[in-house]
Amino acid sequence: MARDHERAPDRRRSVPWLITWLVVGVAGLVGLLAAFPAVYPFYPEEWTINREEAVAIALERFTDLGPPVDDAFVVGHLSQSTLLETRLLRALPEADLGRLRDSLVARQVFDWQVKVYPPGARPYEWAYRARISPAGEVIDLQLRVPAEEPGGELATDVARQRAEEFLLAQGFDLAVFGEPQVRQRDLAARRDTSVRFPAAEAMLGPEVPYGFEVSFAGEELTGYQLFYDIPDANQIQASLQGVNLLSQGRIMVPFLLIP
Repeated sequence: MARDHERAPDRRRSVPWLITWLVVGVAGLVGLLAAFPAVYPFYPEEWTINREEAVAIALERFTDLGPPVDDAFVVGHLSQSTLLETRLLRALPEADLGRLRDSLVARQVFDWQVKVYPPGARPYEWAYRARISPAGEVIDLQLRVPAEEPGGELATDVARQRAEEFLLAQGFDLAVFGEPQVRQRDLAARRDTSVRFPAAEAMLGPEVPYGFEVSFAGEELTGYQLFYDIPDANQIQASLQGVNLLSQGRIMVPFLLIP
């Protein structure tokens, strides 16, 4: 019995070590929470909806563009624009962080992406697509019309009027946008038209315009989406190759370690 007592660990000695590790863990957690906003300044502060709620919002709004798809396959997942986030980070030395965080373009870095597929469709053959912000704002609402489908054409003044009416019906305030810009593209069987509404705030400067674009396939309204023209996009993509490789490596490591 005496020998067993001598071999038994002294629990009194382990208590200080336990307290030390708890203090270190709490300090690390506090440091992580304090550093997170500085490392990820454009992470949404108001994350109010989950995936199921985003899908429900998208399905309801798709009816503004057309009838529901019978026996549809619905996909919803979280999406992040690393390109847009990197461009925003590059603007921070000159731009005010508070105003930049509240800008239209900064609210598009993270979103829920929802796609509706008809039976037997391939991955790129979605019928409807939407992007929903973490706060529930619909920032992309699209109906896909195949390029080979005929549809006529719209006069530019008619396209602009219909685009303005559609954005107003969707709840947008046209006063926050600049002068609309109409673009047209000829396809084999129709002429597609897009009407861009650049954001007047222009937080990234005149060289990086952004805003909403309303699109038409021939005479058919196909929805709206966020647009942004980044002149140094190729340079940013090249700088992110290492990050993308690390992300892929993180996925592959478990498969290498398990055997």
